Parts: sequence; C-alpha cells; structure tokens
Amino acid sequence: FLHIGAVEFECDIFVNQTYIGHYFSGFAPVCAEITDAWDSQAENTLCIRASDPGAPYQPSGKSYASRSGIWQSVWLEARPQTYIDHFQIETRCSGTVTIRAVFGGSAHGTLHAVFGDATASSDGNTVVLHIDPPQLWTPDHPYLYEGTLSLTTPDGVDTVHTYFGIREISRARVDNL
Repeated sequence: FLHIGAVEFECDIFVNQTYIGHYFSGFAPVCAEITDAWDSQAENTLCIRASDPGAPYQPSGKSYASRSGIWQSVWLEARPQTYIDHFQIETRCSGTVTIRAVFGGSAHGTLHAVFGDATASSDGNTVVLHIDPPQLWTPDHPYLYEGTLSLTTPDGVDTVHTYFGIREISRARVDNL
C-alpha cells in the first residue's frame, strides 16, 4: 500500500508505468493498493502527478491559496492478504473501551487488543476492554493508553500500534435552563 499524508489538491499515481488511480486529497490522506503493480524482486518506479485545477468544488477564499504538490509524508506499507483497514475506538468513563475494526481482504480472523494490563480477543470485528480503574483524559491530565490491535489470519498477522484517551462527551436536556 502507498500512503500519502496529503497532496494538494488531487493526484494520479503510477507504479512501474501502471496507472493505479486518481485521488482527491487536499487535506485528506490517500491510501492506494499497489500490490499488483509492485515487483518485489526488482527496483520499482513510483510516479505521483499532483495538480490543483482550481475547480469550483475546491476550497477558496482569503485563507486558501491555489498550490499543488505533496505536502505530507509518503510511505509504503506491507500488509498481509487480510488486514485491519481502519478502526474506531469508543470510550466510556466507566472504563469500558469498545474497538470496532473493518477488515480488508476476504478472510476473517482473530482480533486481539493489548493496552497495558487490559487485553481482549474476538473472532469477530469488535473487542471490548475493561480498564479498572480508568485514568480519565483531561486537559490538565492528558493520560493516553498505548497499545496494539492485531488481526491474526492464516495469511499472517497485521498489527497496528495506536493510543486513546478515556473521556466521554454527551448531551442532555436540563429543565429550567
């Protein structure tokens, strides 16, 4: 996979003269699957053509200047056949942490989360951790839990290193206000 943190404003990607695709970015990251064009036994050529066409759907105004180019990091990432595509972490002040993952590829596997002493595994795409007692994240005490989320399949293991803070935001109706 090829990752581009951001490119202003859109780009075309080629690997070994094979067209991979056209991507709109601006401030958003780009992730391109390049496995079929990549030659693991030889030197490869990567070409990223960035442009800023000034189209009506693009941002404009006094704080936006039309420029083009790659303006964030670019990196390659090897992944097994089945991998963690993305995930969402939901925390509760009670210490319950729910992690929902979306897998890329066709197979299923075992999802495993390890954050300090808290661990959980599941044969599905959701794991639930229980942290007792939880250290809540606040601006005065910005405590972060660091750990890993791993997907184990017959193809291999995909591991993501990540972190989260425990806090909860809600809204409620308050009478007489």
